[in-house]
Amino acid sequence: VPELVNPKYLSSGLGNHNCVVDDTGVVCWGDDEHSQAQALPLVRPTDVSVGYEHTCALDDSGVQCWGKNSQGQLDVPVLDNPKQVSVGGNYSCAEDATGLVCWGYMGLEAVQVPENF
Repeated sequence: VPELVNPKYLSSGLGNHNCVVDDTGVVCWGDDEHSQAQALPLVRPTDVSVGYEHTCALDDSGVQCWGKNSQGQLDVPVLDNPKQVSVGGNYSCAEDATGLVCWGYMGLEAVQVPENF
């Protein structure tokens, strides 16, 4: 584990990598085969979520994702004031002003948001 400065939030993923939001930004470590543990330069990150081989974070500019993009999990759609991000195996979701928005692939079906969200 790298040295952390006042860690606020930890996310651990299926792909054996971890990320933390701390006072320096997003710090990641562990498996880095697809650059999923190499955090992008972010401005005041507030949330981070780790998937199998990718990672997404929320900062002042919105949702940023990095790592492997085999199923479109890094292709962040246009979001309206995103509030949080959550990442799974090969998909990503964010809550924004319109509700829950997901992209990528989950199992045998494309990611679909429940109607009652």
